[in-house]
Amino acid sequence: MYTFRSMIAKLIPLSVLWLAMPAHATDMIGTWVGVASVAVIGPNPHHETTEVDEVRFANTEFTFIVDKQQGRNFSGYRFSKNGFKDNFVGAFRPNMKSGVIADSDGTRTFDMVGDDLMESCYTHTVAASGRSTVAECNELKRQ
Repeated sequence: MYTFRSMIAKLIPLSVLWLAMPAHATDMIGTWVGVASVAVIGPNPHHETTEVDEVRFANTEFTFIVDKQQGRNFSGYRFSKNGFKDNFVGAFRPNMKSGVIADSDGTRTFDMVGDDLMESCYTHTVAASGRSTVAECNELKRQ
């Protein structure tokens, strides 16, 4: 006959084991689309700015293609309506709900707010070309 104490003694090790198990990676493979709210200084091919000191506020549509994933890490490329393409790599934090994405000149943080919806913000202070500064945030939906 089981007593309450013996049942608890058996459940505690199982609950500890469950908590220690790694979370399953969120599947990122696919096409993600969204419109970024952007502040940019200087020439930038995504945002149609050409002057060195020009400050521009824009709404720019981006498409992200995630074509590879292994566990918490993934990679792909993004492009704007202008067709300019950036390759990127990304990684989830251990919570599997947020993480970072890096391209050749900046970083993006993201939070998964649904299986097919992420919020993200991107910055670069000086592009690899030395020509622009960008701050943008958007919501990306998997198509």
